[in-house]
Amino acid sequence: MVRLLSPTKSSSSTPSQPQAFEIGETSRKSTIERHEEQIQDILNSLDALPKVAKNVVEYIDKTKWLSAGLRRKRADDYQQDFDALEAELQQARAQITNSRGNK
Repeated sequence: MVRLLSPTKSSSSTPSQPQAFEIGETSRKSTIERHEEQIQDILNSLDALPKVAKNVVEYIDKTKWLSAGLRRKRADDYQQDFDALEAELQQARAQITNSRGNK
């Protein structure tokens, strides 16, 4: 047990003797242990920050890569659509030319 001294409050101006009260050793230890655990949790969180930052950067890079890939895919799809329409147009011209020649 730890003994702490606390002055008693008195309305008179005469100093009084300190009054003793006790705090259990276990409650003091549990408070210190809680603080140590909190400090350890904070340190662990700080240790994890570089890993989290690395994961965020990797996620951003992957998102940029996927976004660029989707843009390329869209451009490729447009090109394929254009090529298909151009082929249909050439077939239509050929049919028109053939139908004019058969008349």
